[in-house]
Amino acid sequence: MNSHQQTDTSTPAVQEEPFTPFGGNTDWRVWFGIVTSLFWIAMPAVYVSAQVGWQSIGNVHIDILGGFLEGAFAPLVFLGFVLAYFSQQKELAQNTAAIKMQYVEIQKFAEQAVIQSEAIRASELHARKETFLRIAESVKQQLGVIVGFLYLSSQGAQNSGVVSDPRIAELWSSMNQNDPEGFLYGVYDFDPDTNE
Repeated sequence: MNSHQQTDTSTPAVQEEPFTPFGGNTDWRVWFGIVTSLFWIAMPAVYVSAQVGWQSIGNVHIDILGGFLEGAFAPLVFLGFVLAYFSQQKELAQNTAAIKMQYVEIQKFAEQAVIQSEAIRASELHARKETFLRIAESVKQQLGVIVGFLYLSSQGAQNSGVVSDPRIAELWSSMNQNDPEGFLYGVYDFDPDTNE
């Protein structure tokens, strides 16, 4: 294994809970807000029925009625803002957890990308080396043929007859059996006194 350690790729999934306004997982603050709101709405209703009467509510001056409704429902609006804040805390916590998990996944992906790029780089280097070795082998074969032609032209039986035709045939046969240095060995082993 290289310097990067393999990490566990399984992460706990954030489970969305279905919306249940009065379900078992409702926060106590929501229940408190609902009960307080019902109580707060019931108080002005009791006040109107006891003090003003529902029949004469339409005869009350609009300024007085507006002030009454404003005073009655302003605390409920404020309570609604507070309850919305508390109910969104859980969603914010879930979103934060999801963002953290995404960050971990992005880090793992980045680590994997680095590992992949290193593997690609190593593979590319290996391919270059292999290509170089193939080219070197091809050059070696071609140089062997060139040395063979030079050896044949300088030492062959057709020019001066120093090396016999069977020996040259033997050298060409060794070259055909992937020994391109046969003629080169022939040049090194050549003894002009024996003509071999």
